[in-house]
Amino acid sequence: MDGIGVAISLTLAGAVLVALPLTIRAVRGPVAPVLPSRFAHPGLWLATVAAACLVNQVLCTVYLIRVHGGDPSFIADRLPEGWFALADGNRAVRALADVFPAPHLLAPTVLRVQAMLELPFVLLAYLLVTRWWDRRLYRALTGVPVLTAAALVWTVTFSVIEWSLPNPYTVQDVVLRLISCAVTVPLLVRLGRATPAPEREARDAVDLALFGVSAAAIGWLVLAVYDTLLLYNLGHLAGQIPGCVAAGAVLGPARFAAGRRTAERAPGLGIGTLGTGLGWFVAGFFAPALTIRYALGLSGRPLAIAATLLIVVTVAVLVIAEVPRALIPAWLAQMAVAGVAGAGAALPARLASADYPEVRLLLAAALLLTAVTVVCAVTDPLWRRIVTV
Repeated sequence: MDGIGVAISLTLAGAVLVALPLTIRAVRGPVAPVLPSRFAHPGLWLATVAAACLVNQVLCTVYLIRVHGGDPSFIADRLPEGWFALADGNRAVRALADVFPAPHLLAPTVLRVQAMLELPFVLLAYLLVTRWWDRRLYRALTGVPVLTAAALVWTVTFSVIEWSLPNPYTVQDVVLRLISCAVTVPLLVRLGRATPAPEREARDAVDLALFGVSAAAIGWLVLAVYDTLLLYNLGHLAGQIPGCVAAGAVLGPARFAAGRRTAERAPGLGIGTLGTGLGWFVAGFFAPALTIRYALGLSGRPLAIAATLLIVVTVAVLVIAEVPRALIPAWLAQMAVAGVAGAGAALPARLASADYPEVRLLLAAALLLTAVTVVCAVTDPLWRRIVTV
């Protein structure tokens, strides 16, 4: 294992051994009092950071056109394939480049600004999805201990990957990532404190379906932002627009419907524990998710698989602890059927054609959650009748 693999593996070990217990304790612990604040929704700030990324990419293209003649090879040759597909043929960008004064001042738009914006972007995306599912869980993950641990793990992971791709800006980028971490954590803690945290609410199969649709749609949008704005591929923007419009068309109605409904009655055992497990899954993977993703692509794959299994087992134990003992045999049978159905439904995702592995992962997660939800929704009434008899 090379030095980069060792660094990623050590970071992953720390995320699991230190951050995971902190997260479990925070989720189970009391919630701090609310500090009301306007404009505190993470979705608003996620859109703001994405807009800042877009502005940076436009200005970066202006810089490359004016200072480097539209040739990014001085930096692109030091990075993996898939970076710097410029929109230098766009008329609006060309017009801006022609009139922009002092283009040399835009040099920091190459990699440096991105190093500042990447952490808040990914953290806000994760926390937004968490808030959609459970505002109390969102409050727990935005507490100082958990958010600090997760932000440090993600920053170290980004910095290690940055170091593995040496270029003239590597040291500057790492320093900027550390500064970004120091600034982002208190700001996101403040956002979290502004959100009321009700006790756990009953969620039925429709809630799970709306959440799954919402998570898949925002996941598509996040990947589109990564491709076009964080990897400097503004030239891909036109090709991403149809998918983004479709994702937005799905996301809007799903969030509107989710905000207007409440479960009419307590969910059955399967749907109830599926919801509990989903919450614990989101919490457990908060800190190590990014490191696991990179470890799978490096020589740390065995440790990444082991860490994933440990988190899954931990989630299972936490969920089983809430199942009445008398119902555990029936519940295990139900979960076994749902698990097999979910795994079978997710398998076709491996065949999907995608430029990024995250696309296949997103598709697999959506198919798995859909299948498991359907099985639990169908079998819950059956188990209820059996238990009643």
